[in-house]
Amino acid sequence: MSESSQHGTPYLEAGDRKGHTARIHAIAFHPESKLIASCSRDGFILLWDTEDGKKIGPVLAGDPDPFANRPGSVFSVAFSPDGRYLAWGARDRAVRYWDLEKNILAHPPMEGAHRDSVYSVAFSPNGEFLISGGRDGTIAIWDTDTGKLTAPPIHAHDDLLYVVAIHPEQTHLASVSEDGTIKLWFSSNGHLTDSEWTSQLVTREIDSVHDRPGGRSSLTFSPDGNLMASASHHNGLRLWDARTGESLGDPLVSETGPVLNVCFSPDGQTIASGDWGGSIHHWDITTRKLLCPPRCGHVGPVYSVQFRPTGNLLVSGGHDRKIQRWDLTSDNPEGDPMGATINAAHSIAFSQDGQMTAVSMRTGEILFWNLIDGQRLKLTLPGQTHSEIAFSPDNTMLAAASFDRTIHLWDILTGQPRLKPLEGHIDTVGFVTFSPDGTRLASGSRDFTVRLWNTETGSCISGSMEGHTYHVPTVVFSPNDQWIASASKDNTIRIWDAHSGQPIAGPLEKHQWWIKTVAFSKNNAFLVSGSFDSTLIIWDTSNWTPVGPPCSGHQGPIYSIAFSPDGKWLASASYDRTVRLWDFHAFEKEGTLLCKHILAGHLERIHCVAFDPSGRFLGSASDDGTCILWDLERSEPRDVQLDGIKPPADLLQATLASSRKAIAEGQAVTNLRPFEGGKKKNKSGGGQGSGGGKRKKEAP
Repeated sequence: MSESSQHGTPYLEAGDRKGHTARIHAIAFHPESKLIASCSRDGFILLWDTEDGKKIGPVLAGDPDPFANRPGSVFSVAFSPDGRYLAWGARDRAVRYWDLEKNILAHPPMEGAHRDSVYSVAFSPNGEFLISGGRDGTIAIWDTDTGKLTAPPIHAHDDLLYVVAIHPEQTHLASVSEDGTIKLWFSSNGHLTDSEWTSQLVTREIDSVHDRPGGRSSLTFSPDGNLMASASHHNGLRLWDARTGESLGDPLVSETGPVLNVCFSPDGQTIASGDWGGSIHHWDITTRKLLCPPRCGHVGPVYSVQFRPTGNLLVSGGHDRKIQRWDLTSDNPEGDPMGATINAAHSIAFSQDGQMTAVSMRTGEILFWNLIDGQRLKLTLPGQTHSEIAFSPDNTMLAAASFDRTIHLWDILTGQPRLKPLEGHIDTVGFVTFSPDGTRLASGSRDFTVRLWNTETGSCISGSMEGHTYHVPTVVFSPNDQWIASASKDNTIRIWDAHSGQPIAGPLEKHQWWIKTVAFSKNNAFLVSGSFDSTLIIWDTSNWTPVGPPCSGHQGPIYSIAFSPDGKWLASASYDRTVRLWDFHAFEKEGTLLCKHILAGHLERIHCVAFDPSGRFLGSASDDGTCILWDLERSEPRDVQLDGIKPPADLLQATLASSRKAIAEGQAVTNLRPFEGGKKKNKSGGGQGSGGGKRKKEAP
C-alpha cells in the first residue's frame, strides 16, 4: 500500500483488487458518463470504465486503518459537477474529498460534524458546497474550497439519516430517515449556507400494526426539480411535489421485498428502484406502470441503482458484491457484471454426528462437505440469500434464516423442504437455532423480535417475543433447555423462557455497541456475549450480572463465538480476520479468561465459527469466500486435499512459513484446511496457522 503525498491518505494500485470483497453500498456516475465509482463495506472505493466495465486505478481506501474498532465501511460516494473531485462518507465519521487529477486529498478528512457514520454525501449543483448526512441524524454543509463547515451541523432526525439530497435549483434540501419521516429544509433567505434554518415536516408514516417507523431508505429529486421520489422498507415508492411536499398518488409497490434505493432517469420520465429481494424495477412515472418485468441479476438486497447521465444504461450494486450494467434497450435479464465477484462464505454448521458440514454462501446456495474425507457432497440447497444455518440435533433437518423474511426447513436426506417456509417475521430473519431436543426453533429478526416455532408443525408457539428496540442478530438456547438468550443491536441481551417464550431477565446492559453473538457455557453457569465494541463479556446466569470487566484482545467487531463440546475452549471470530481461542476451563478455575491461540489465515472478515461435535475441528467462514477447518490436535503442518478451489498462493505460502517458524521455535501450531464453494472440482492444498506462544493475560 502506498500513500499520497498530501494528508497521508492511502490508496492501492489498480491491479491489487479485482472487485469488492463485501457488499456494495453505493455507486455514482461521472458527469460525463465515462467513469463509475463504487464504494463498499470492505472500506474501498473502486473506479470503473463505463464502456467496458473494467476497473481502473487508483483504488481508494476509505479508512486508513482497516483494523480499527469500527471498520472502514464506505457508505456513500459522489462526483463533483465538474467531474474533477470525488467525495465519500465512511464509518469513521469523516467526509473525504479526493482530487482525481492529482490523486490526492484536496483537504484533510472533514471531521467534527457527525458523531457516527456518514451515510450520505451530495454536491450542490454549483459545486461550491458538499452536503453530508450522518447516522446520528445530523446534516452538515461543507465549503469545497476550504473543507470547513459553513454553519453548525443541524440535528435533523431522531434516528438514522439515510440520504440527504439537494434540489437542482439549490433552493432547499430533503432528508430521509429510519424514523419514517421526510423533511424539507429551507433557510430564512433562500441560501443553503445560511446559519438560520427552518424545517418543514412533510410526512411521517407509521406501520399501523406494529406502531413502528416506516423505515424510509432513499429519496431523490427529479432533474427538473418538480418531483421527488422516496423509497420505504414497508410502503414501496412514493412520488411527491418537490416544493410543497404533497404526496402524489398511491405508492408503487415492489412484490419482491422492501425498496432500498430509487433514482430518476436523465429525462425525468422514469424511475428505477432496487429492493431487498435482489430485483430492479423500472417504472414509467406517467402511467405508474412497469416498463418491463423486474430485472433479477443480484442475489440479496440491491443497495444502489443509478442511471447513466447519457444513454440507456442502468448500473446497480448489491449485497452480493456484484456491480451490474443493464442495457435498457435490451431484454437481457441477467445484466452485464463488472469485475470479479467473490462468493462469500457466510455461515458454517456441523451435523451433530460429526459426518457433515454445511456452508451458506452469499449467492443463496447451501453447500455440503463430508467431514471425514473432505469431499464435496452432491447435495446443494437453493433458495433465497441465507444468513445463518443450523442442523437439528437428530441430523435430519437444516434450518436456514432468509432475507425473504421466512425460515426454511430442509430434509437433509432428500434435499426437499420439510415444511412450507415459516412465516411471521415482517423483516429479514438473521438467525435460527434448534432447541436441544429439536422440537423447537428460535429465530431473531430485523423486525426487533424473537419467535419460537414448533419444528413438527411449523406453527409459532409464543407469538412475537418483543422488547428489543433494534435488530436481533442472534438467539441461543441454553444446554439445559431452560432459557433462550437474544442479543440485539440495541446493545442489550434479553432472557426468555425456552418453552413459553415469556421474558425472564433483561435487558442486560454492559456493552458499548451492538451485540452480535451470545453463547451459553456447557454447564449453563455462564453466558458469554461478543460485541461490535470488540469485547467479550461473561455473565453469571444465577443473577444475570457481569463477571469482571469486559475481555479485550480483538482489533475489530466480534461477530461469532462458540464453545467446544467439552466446554474447555471458547472461540471468537472477528472482523480483524482472526479467530481467538480462549481457555474457558482456566476462567472457571481462576476467574481469568486467557487467549491461548490466535488463528490467522483468512484474507477478509470472519462471519462465523463453529466446533465439530468431536471438538477436534474448528470451522470459520469468511468474506474471502473460504471456510477454514482448523485441526486443533495436529502439531505438524501437512497439506490436505479437498474438493474445492485452490486458495491463493500467497496465503498458502505465508501460512506455511508461519507454521515452520513456529515449529522451529517450539511453539504449538494448528493445521488449517481451506475450501471454497464452487462448481469446479480442483484439488486444493492446505496451509498452516500458528498458535500463540506463552499464555498471557489479555488486556481488560
